[in-house]
Amino acid sequence: MTLIRSIRFILEHKCIKRKIFKLALGQKDASVYMFPYGKKGEYYFGSQTIERKIEKKQFKYNKQFYTYDIPKLSYHQSGQVKICDSNKDLSGPINTIPLNNLKGEHIATVTIDNFENLPIYNKNLKLLGADRDHLIKSDNIVKSGRIIIYCNAESKNFKKYKTL
Repeated sequence: MTLIRSIRFILEHKCIKRKIFKLALGQKDASVYMFPYGKKGEYYFGSQTIERKIEKKQFKYNKQFYTYDIPKLSYHQSGQVKICDSNKDLSGPINTIPLNNLKGEHIATVTIDNFENLPIYNKNLKLLGADRDHLIKSDNIVKSGRIIIYCNAESKNFKKYKTL
């Protein structure tokens, strides 16, 4: 049985396959890495603190950090989270809950504001082996979406969430 090393998430929308992101697992420990794909090759991100009891806060995502390289979001087994590109750390680290303490909690959300802005994927899907592709099919009328990622380290069951 082959252990999975990475999964590339592919969207099929209007009969066109597009790359969303790759999720990779650490080879030395239980760290998780995400690599988002963007059509223009520009990536913006940042860090904001929202004080308690504040319900709304606006910020300009493109006025903080950016890179032209595909960034790597690292969620280390220790709970340390950071974003880096091929040259340096760009944001973080921040310290959160260690991965082995999670039992179905949310760790990341990938938001796609326009499916047509994702890069086209023309290769055959890899369905076997250590590096695989996972195809998500979308109705033609849908234009955007979110993928929510949960981490289930020790528990056999994910927390049950009511979704709309």
